[in-house]
Amino acid sequence: MARGMLTAFVLYFENTMDEIKRTEALPVSEKAKLIQGLGDSYSKMVASSKRLLPEVSEMATAIKTITMFGDYIQANKPELINEFADLLEGFGKTLDKEFKA
Repeated sequence: MARGMLTAFVLYFENTMDEIKRTEALPVSEKAKLIQGLGDSYSKMVASSKRLLPEVSEMATAIKTITMFGDYIQANKPELINEFADLLEGFGKTLDKEFKA
């Protein structure tokens, strides 16, 4: 059950990230806030799943690192946040492949 809930959340997370990237009318600062909020929600979901799914811990560390780096980019080079969001899509597939192995 926990795995199913986490899977559903990850799919929702990915769909929402895609929507944020496609929404051109949304200011970069709003996109950054939404991405940060999604990262926080993802971290909380993963934390609650750790007790039931220990293998999630490594993925949680990777996601937290990416979220922290996104926050760093937003604070120091906000003009790069759209590029960062675009690159996350491909890198997300890399992470998924790595942690499913």
